[in-house]
Amino acid sequence: MSIPAAVETVTAIEAGGFHTCAIVPSRQLHCWGWNAFGQTDVPADLGAVQQVQAAYGHTCAVTVAGQVRCWGNNVYGQTDVPPTLGPAVQVSVGFGHTCAITPDALLHCWGRDAHGQTRVPVDLGSVGAVSLGDLHTCVLTVAGQVRCWGDTTYGQLALPPAATAASALDAGTYESCLLTPTAVMYCWGTNIPDLAVPPTLPAVRLMSSGGGHGCALLQDGRIECWGRSFEGQSMPPEELPPLQQLSAGGQHTCGVTLDARPVCWGNAKYDQIVLPQDPLLTGWRTQQS
Repeated sequence: MSIPAAVETVTAIEAGGFHTCAIVPSRQLHCWGWNAFGQTDVPADLGAVQQVQAAYGHTCAVTVAGQVRCWGNNVYGQTDVPPTLGPAVQVSVGFGHTCAITPDALLHCWGRDAHGQTRVPVDLGSVGAVSLGDLHTCVLTVAGQVRCWGDTTYGQLALPPAATAASALDAGTYESCLLTPTAVMYCWGTNIPDLAVPPTLPAVRLMSSGGGHGCALLQDGRIECWGRSFEGQSMPPEELPPLQQLSAGGQHTCGVTLDARPVCWGNAKYDQIVLPQDPLLTGWRTQQS
């Protein structure tokens, strides 16, 4: 597989199921890792992008012109962007479905709907952010309310009573998380004790929920992760520099340092954490492997 040599500094990084994507300062997108469905094959005509989202088998991006482009696994129609969608300000991807927010703050979803995950509630109203789990969809309305729908097998739709307001949200594989305006993080869903948010977690600046693990960038600059760690995905390296961004994937985690360097840890089976110029690794992989 090819590890893109141009990824030295980045403006954004996204950890997918078993692949990783990053936007470099020129706004070009690079993806690497597991490519069974072509999910790392960035379209040659994609151009400059402002956002990227990576699931297990497909990848979507929003170009600087607002166009949503998707590629990879399309067994459920998850990469078939509706021709009537028009420009978008955000895209989010699940296991087999995709959603986007248009400039008028309306939500549009397509792809797999076995659990109702693409059925936008008629009373939803204006949406400020969207985040997809494997089989469920969550949004943050412009009024600060979190709404979730789709599969509820693992309780991923049951918001905690104390979570009455939110400033951010993030859906993992079978769980959902929100951040309150007072920097308190709540998660609900997968009922596994070691997946619970640590009760002593200090004030949170950023959060990310992955495939059975979660991480938070604390307001004091530290990183704290919890959950499954059989591949080291919830064990940040001791020498990890301060970060400005976090992304938890299926079995790996990535971040962006304060000086815009990409760093990743966890499962390396498909080279998804192998980054050229990664300051935590030696012997950079910049050619064919």
